[in-house]
Amino acid sequence: MAEDARSNWHSTEHTMMFAARNGVRLHFDSQGAGVPLVFLHEFAGDARSWEPHVRTFSATMRCITFNARGYPPSSVPSDDSSYSVQAAVDDIGTILDATDTQRAFLVGASMGGYSALQYAIQNPDRVMGLLIFGVGGGSRPSIHEAHRQRSLANANRFLTQDIEAAGRDYANGGSRRLLKRKNPAGFLKFEQRCMELSSTGAGLTMRNIQGNRQSLETMEKELSNLTVPVLIMVGDEDDGCLETDIFLKRTLPAAGLCVVPLTGHAIAQEEPEFFDATLKHFIETVQQGNWSKSG
Repeated sequence: MAEDARSNWHSTEHTMMFAARNGVRLHFDSQGAGVPLVFLHEFAGDARSWEPHVRTFSATMRCITFNARGYPPSSVPSDDSSYSVQAAVDDIGTILDATDTQRAFLVGASMGGYSALQYAIQNPDRVMGLLIFGVGGGSRPSIHEAHRQRSLANANRFLTQDIEAAGRDYANGGSRRLLKRKNPAGFLKFEQRCMELSSTGAGLTMRNIQGNRQSLETMEKELSNLTVPVLIMVGDEDDGCLETDIFLKRTLPAAGLCVVPLTGHAIAQEEPEFFDATLKHFIETVQQGNWSKSG
């Protein structure tokens, strides 16, 4: 169920739309008309991260963005039980229902890409195509437990430290060094948004979603049954994701892999023009019925 509300999001007054499920309200926006294109943000961002890409694609498509639970102005539940991968998956369905969208292309960054992939596994009939990037961090069996422990430590920092300090530290982690060099203005926006995160929302998301998500490399059966067109993008400097994304390309029946040279975790911010061109080509190829590994 969708609802409108008058509110103030970071000092910009506008009519805000919310979709509600089980007491959790998700702020969403829809721009343009045509085939639906739903963008799902990463952990260290929100719907605003997609603004340049929405400007590009809303000229020809209906672009839908939303803030995950825990990211204001969406609800920020204060209990651990409200945050899980399954809740994030179900929230995608809530947004599709609220926008009267039966089928859509999904685009997911990092955490959003993981949720989008899980949604496609569970609801393939509602996904026209899926582009994911920065996906699979910590999935290598040899590092999965270390990744989980790192996520729990990060969660504790968000929950106990001043959010500006915790957000700044997170933004300046090694995975963003190339963003900082290649797109300084984009990095400053990214850093500021990390510092505006909800301490509760970020901490509980990190603890219960990032820290508890299943390794993709243990999901071979589910992945091998997914016939939805998938494009995986990964930066060749994104060491935490590169090997897992090669596994995904080999396991998903209708997956292609685009490795972006001299690029890290934040492909859409580091190489925005290339990202948009690649997404456009993927959508057009799928719509033309030409996305296939067979000859």
